[in-house]
Amino acid sequence: MKIKKVLWTIMTMVMIASLVVACAPKTTGTDGGKIKVGLSFSDFATERWKNEEILMRGLLEDLGY
Repeated sequence: MKIKKVLWTIMTMVMIASLVVACAPKTTGTDGGKIKVGLSFSDFATERWKNEEILMRGLLEDLGY
């Protein structure tokens, strides 16, 4: 019975700590708050992926990323 109480206490503390960390205010980076988006492709050797890169880069820059 004591083990259950200890486990519940630990689990409750972990949940509270998670909520506190998740609700912490966002910090801006050293780049002036500009958001970076990272994408991963297999390679840009084929023409299809080169066109995708150009299209995606243009769309993201238009949106301010």
